Amino acid sequence: MEVLEIDVLGEILKYLEPKELSLILRTSKAFYAYGTMDSIWKTHCNLLFPCYEKGEFYNYIKTEIWNYLKIVRAFHQMVCEIKSRYPQHPVYKCLRERGSTTLEIFYKNIYVGSDLKISPESVLSQFKQAIGMDMPYDLYHIYMTYDGQKLAGVAGLFGTYRFYEYLTVMMLLPLKKALKKTEFPLFCFAASPYSEQKILYDLTGVLGKGAGAIYYNTGIRNTYLYLFPSITDFLTLYAGKLISGAIEIEPKKIEAFESNEFCSDVTTEGIRVTVKSLFVPHLSSRERYIWAYQVGIEPNEPLKRWRLSTRTWNITDSYGRVDRVVRQPGLIGHFPEVYQGSKKMTFENCCILPTTSGTMDGYFTFVNIDNESETVDAKIGAFQHRLPLGSTFVTYNL
Repeated sequence: MEVLEIDVLGEILKYLEPKELSLILRTSKAFYAYGTMDSIWKTHCNLLFPCYEKGEFYNYIKTEIWNYLKIVRAFHQMVCEIKSRYPQHPVYKCLRERGSTTLEIFYKNIYVGSDLKISPESVLSQFKQAIGMDMPYDLYHIYMTYDGQKLAGVAGLFGTYRFYEYLTVMMLLPLKKALKKTEFPLFCFAASPYSEQKILYDLTGVLGKGAGAIYYNTGIRNTYLYLFPSITDFLTLYAGKLISGAIEIEPKKIEAFESNEFCSDVTTEGIRVTVKSLFVPHLSSRERYIWAYQVGIEPNEPLKRWRLSTRTWNITDSYGRVDRVVRQPGLIGHFPEVYQGSKKMTFENCCILPTTSGTMDGYFTFVNIDNESETVDAKIGAFQHRLPLGSTFVTYNL
């Protein structure tokens, strides 16, 4: 490599991926020298990292490119996974896939050819004018890749759930909307148009977990729920859950409920009952913590036809105190039927506890449709109401 002509080095740079660029520039003196003066290389660096002081492009990109790649790949994986399941999915359609792992393709397809008509300068100036500080690079990479979900009423990228009259649709906000919802120093990059739930980015580290840490707002005065040390970690983990199926992609929405070790899944006489739980931070208050839970009822090779009659719950808080609901009619006013060939039905409700964790279990009593003297108690396996894994409440008076 050290004996190649300058023009050849430039052509090679065009076709390398960011990972390869970082490695080869680190090990080759010729590429190092070329990379610090090449106009193409500097153009890429200007587009990716426009705030950085001129003349230091190479040294900076060596350290920053990995964070950039994690963000881009997380978005790319999410959108590709949604598209692969449902090509007409509203989340896919409103985000538009604009991802790649090569700088050259990003340069052509996003920064130059994007119909969003945004530029690095406009993104940075909008942020600084509204917030009064330079835009963190991880936020910059996000908004230069996807400028949020612009269609009102579409499904949320970060999940949807409903119980009673409460609907939450967590959308990635366009930069202008995010800035309007931001109360410095907590940048609101995701929120629901139908509820007060928000996902917040701590710009200055004021809440004590470092600059860039991610939080939920809560209904507790001056209290936030810490989630992740960075938005990169948040996006990477979320993309992994979509790919693994832990978070379910439905034809017209993405579920907020997650399949994990805290859920339950039990079959009795061919009646399969599954339950998932989800903490609801914005409606929770001190000693009144709220979880939404989703009950799924579906056939698992039943030999008879069954209709739900009553429900019985045991609700236990973290102190071991038990509240019982005994043989109350139906499930949220419904009496689903289960038989061979029937469809899965889901129902969402909520549980209020005085503690930050608890469990529920019980059974649904079903009646044989063809012989009403016969009943069966379909077990509801114990499932847990927990805060998100690794989360903790943080109190600070802004």
